Amino acid sequence: MRVLLDHELLTLREAQRFLNVTRCAINEMIDSGKLHAITIGSQRKVAGWSVKSVLPDCLVENFNNNILNDGTYVNASDSELSMIADWT
Repeated sequence: MRVLLDHELLTLREAQRFLNVTRCAINEMIDSGKLHAITIGSQRKVAGWSVKSVLPDCLVENFNNNILNDGTYVNASDSELSMIADWT
């Protein structure tokens, strides 16, 4: 299964793990407008498309190049594999 962020809402922790930044950095990106966040009840969610937009193009290409046609991942680090396991 490919991770398509275009129509997903991520928790702040998921966005933090995906971008490999601190919680403070996520909050700063939201406050500066780099990341689009909404509040649902008491939780803040980050739009997946905005997470994708802050990734450098080369990282997105490298991530997509590591996915085989059958949905398996090649050259994924342990942290990437654990993140993928959480999402699937």
